Amino acid sequence: MELIYIKNTYNTGVLIFLLILSTFRGFSQSGTMNVKVFLQGALSGSSMTTDLNDHNLIPLTDPYGLRVKTTITTLSHNSITDWILVELRSTPGTITESLAALLRNDGTILNPDGSSPLKVTASSGSYYVSVRHRNHLGVMTANPVTIGSTVDFTSASTAIYGGADSQVIVGAVNAMWGGNATGLSLSGMGSVKYGSYLVSSTLIATLTRDQVIANSNGIFGTDLYSNLIIQGVAKSGIKVYKLIYNTKHVDNTPIQASGLLIIPSTTDPMPMISFQHGTQFDETDAPSYYKPDNFQTKGLSLFASGNNILSCPDYIGYGVSKNIDHPYMHRESIAQTSLDMTRASIEFIKQQNVTWNTKLMLTGYSEGGFATMSLLKKIEEQYPTEFNLTAASCGAGGYDISLFMKTIINETTSGISMFNNFYAFVFRTYNKIYNKINRPINYYFKEPYASIIQNDGVNGDLTGSFNLMVTDSAKNGINNGTDIVTLYGIKDNDCFDWKSATPLRLYHGTSDVTVYYNTSQATYDAMIARGTSDVQLVPIQGQDHTGTIRDYMLQTFAFFSLKNIVNTSSNKIPPAVSATDNVRYTNGDVSSITSYLTIQAKGTGGIKTGVYTSEDTNLDGTVRYSGKQRDLLPIINTISSQPKNISSGLGYIVNSSF
Repeated sequence: MELIYIKNTYNTGVLIFLLILSTFRGFSQSGTMNVKVFLQGALSGSSMTTDLNDHNLIPLTDPYGLRVKTTITTLSHNSITDWILVELRSTPGTITESLAALLRNDGTILNPDGSSPLKVTASSGSYYVSVRHRNHLGVMTANPVTIGSTVDFTSASTAIYGGADSQVIVGAVNAMWGGNATGLSLSGMGSVKYGSYLVSSTLIATLTRDQVIANSNGIFGTDLYSNLIIQGVAKSGIKVYKLIYNTKHVDNTPIQASGLLIIPSTTDPMPMISFQHGTQFDETDAPSYYKPDNFQTKGLSLFASGNNILSCPDYIGYGVSKNIDHPYMHRESIAQTSLDMTRASIEFIKQQNVTWNTKLMLTGYSEGGFATMSLLKKIEEQYPTEFNLTAASCGAGGYDISLFMKTIINETTSGISMFNNFYAFVFRTYNKIYNKINRPINYYFKEPYASIIQNDGVNGDLTGSFNLMVTDSAKNGINNGTDIVTLYGIKDNDCFDWKSATPLRLYHGTSDVTVYYNTSQATYDAMIARGTSDVQLVPIQGQDHTGTIRDYMLQTFAFFSLKNIVNTSSNKIPPAVSATDNVRYTNGDVSSITSYLTIQAKGTGGIKTGVYTSEDTNLDGTVRYSGKQRDLLPIINTISSQPKNISSGLGYIVNSSF
């Protein structure tokens, strides 16, 4: 009982009794149930694994839509296996109460705060007890059970609705059948095929190696060197899939997104590359449309044909989520969408028994460079043990958003309309997402530009220097720090000033007038100051935003290829293939190697493949390479089209990368 007294302010010191509220808190007539169940998928011996918990993959809000929350402390202190859904039913088909709860590894179902027994609203009566899980078949008692009872689904003595076959016997205990059930909701189990992230997959193309090569001709140029690269990179045919998967929207609500997954047709162990695409104004340019004549499609196919699994998110706003505005250059949502696409891809390749070597590499250009840096930061800081991060390559991204925004509003820009639409897109996105801003567009832009942006979106004619389109009030608020809300939205998307543990390369054209080189320089300087040990800024001299793409692609492929063959734990290239072949690897520290050739040569022991680095300018008995791009053509011209004995000093280059 709670007594409430209010002091009479007109008569100091006198308490006047006004009201007695009989709330009887703590005396509510709720009941409890002791419920125990095992999941076949997680069961190992007499208990279940806590792998999801160990890798910080259990969400703090239940996945069943009940908006029930738990805490990291509860999860870590109670050996939790996963969330579980418990239902009380008045009849087998009539749900009276649904409870999101936690499943401990010994099978005990706990309240979201970690306590037991399980609290239910009903204080008396008898109900069928049903237990469901997001990727197991549900189980229910054969008969109603009285509130306060113990229901042990792990015991063979517990009568199960549908008979004993409704559960699977694992050793001496019963467990819920493991399955691939999609879309578990309060209304039904959905289809049989399921992953925590993967919703569906569709095979959209199959290409042979020759088809990949034919489609890739001209992607790097038409000279001998460019054609040689394509011939050397392509190793296998590919299968191309469109995935639909579960992720989170800007406001953290569930949403489905789509992406492209390309799998080489080989049984060799392969790394996975997560590719984040650049700015797109045409929705049909999203990766999952896989347009054959699209430059991006050609590049992705060639990369994948080099025995790399390619995972490519469309992002929110493209593909299956095309009816939603794309949250352009929004760090958190673009990282989350890319992360969950990677998770869905991993689920799919495991289902297909693809031989993934567990290495994950991240790359992207322009908006994709920003997305890649955002993804890298999110994984390292929030999920440091979930993936085997091996390398990351970021091209021409606006990582230092604060610097980038001040540059474009204060300095004379290129005046190119398309680029100005990029910049306006950033303002519009932040203005919408950070709802305390949510100002009319004419707060930021002068007329007629405000009306053009409002009416034409990203396709308006915004020719002229961008800084002249921005209102003085918007400039002043950003420059002098008085527009706190706008500055918060900008600052929240910075992803440059942090310490990375992953080998990282930043590629940027020194003459880039779209995303300025100073953003990469600022990022490199900040990361070095933070103590990042393996980050390199690679300036592409004299190249603009488009002209840098070729060098970014080639150098990224070389960087990733090197990291794939290197023993990352020791940072060493594998030892020599055989001394009798007169072919050897450089068995030294490779942390500073930036260029190399992969050569396939016929020695006395047969065909051997190796990576040879800068030690010697001559192809003598021991194959070595000086590592200068300009030296390659003369070497190519002296090599016959067929493999020869390595002792003659000649070899057959099948894969060259810089």
